[in-house]
Amino acid sequence: MADSEKRFAVVLLTAPPIHGGDPGGAYVKVAEREPILRCVEMFVTRPMTQQMLAIIRASDKEDVNLKFQAHLSFSGVKTVVGGDKWHDQIAAAAEHIKDDITHVIVHDAARPAVAFTDLDDLEEAAGSAPAVGLAAPVADVVVEYADGKPVRYHDPAGYRLLLTPQAFTRAEFDDLAKSKVETAAERIRLLDANPLNQRVNNAKDAKRVAALLKLLPQPKREENLGPFGEAQW
Repeated sequence: MADSEKRFAVVLLTAPPIHGGDPGGAYVKVAEREPILRCVEMFVTRPMTQQMLAIIRASDKEDVNLKFQAHLSFSGVKTVVGGDKWHDQIAAAAEHIKDDITHVIVHDAARPAVAFTDLDDLEEAAGSAPAVGLAAPVADVVVEYADGKPVRYHDPAGYRLLLTPQAFTRAEFDDLAKSKVETAAERIRLLDANPLNQRVNNAKDAKRVAALLKLLPQPKREENLGPFGEAQW
């Protein structure tokens, strides 16, 4: 499928990832702005973004409505109440994806430090496999741990850190939402990504990620800001 024919829905998840993380990471302030708002800004001006959903936990609904709803609504982002787990939120999002969407980008709303060049690569590669994900190389030797004890060493060359965002074909996303089972590794195409893409879990992480944001490459301003281009804050 040509890029001009691709229509993306972006789903921002606020539940902790499958393999762990703080459930409040999307709302920890990073240099005076929460990651969830930074993630909206990351996608909102991209021309192929045709729909944006922010999936929140029921327990966060009141705070989100009070603190963020005005920003989200002004940016064209629909807020959907989902479950407390990653796959429950994906299932909730699937019910609201527009019929003409061809690909769905899933992103952890606690990861605001994503290079625009990685987003370019992700959009271009979307559809080349059922799922396409960003991944960072592992720099050091990996020590396998079991029952509180080291078991064996692993060569880092054989491992990658799976990050978000990840782009799914519409069919693959719908299957993921129905099954609530992690996509098989052999169905994912990995793209080497900027290692500055790190998750915010707490205030300590926020200081580090704030510094990383300053190191990201900055895109040139474009005249065509996309379907949500008027949104500025």
